[in-house]
Amino acid sequence: MEFVDRVLPAATVDLITAQLPAVYGEMLTGAGAEWLVRRWLGSSSGLEPVRRWLPHDPTVAMGAELARLARVHAAAGTEPSATETDVREFLEVYGHRAQILVAATTDPGWTPLFLLAGALVTEVGGVVSHGAVVAREYGLPAVAAVADATTRLRTGQRIRVDGNDGTVTVLEPAAPPRSSSGSGAAPCG
Repeated sequence: MEFVDRVLPAATVDLITAQLPAVYGEMLTGAGAEWLVRRWLGSSSGLEPVRRWLPHDPTVAMGAELARLARVHAAAGTEPSATETDVREFLEVYGHRAQILVAATTDPGWTPLFLLAGALVTEVGGVVSHGAVVAREYGLPAVAAVADATTRLRTGQRIRVDGNDGTVTVLEPAAPPRSSSGSGAAPCG
């Protein structure tokens, strides 16, 4: 029985990782490890999830306060506004990153802009695209695969980006573009 429980799985994993590309080997190794854990420990439903952030990380406190504000406003059926006391207090404590980064796609060259952004909207990508991964690391809401986001969303619009639901809601339309010196050209947003 020891051969089946200990030697065979190790030999199989070694064989798989030696013959398959690294990505597939890692994937299969992970699936095998998960199967063994379930077999030896039973269901993982009772296990505590691993926390991404340390308990003292300000991102955790900010997220908890933001969730509290969202619950309060949802219960009251109101939209949060920067003129309300609780919202002003939140902005004083955690800062104000009101600009939404809207791009066709992102790559590592865009990363410094994430420090200034309050959220991310991209036309291309998914949950493992560069923008989504970096947004998660920075604690930003992000929505990817929004068709024509760079043409439909304009500078000056108030929008809500809900990374949990994957929605982008326009709260206020942008002011109509002004032509500059009679040329009739609209400014790029």
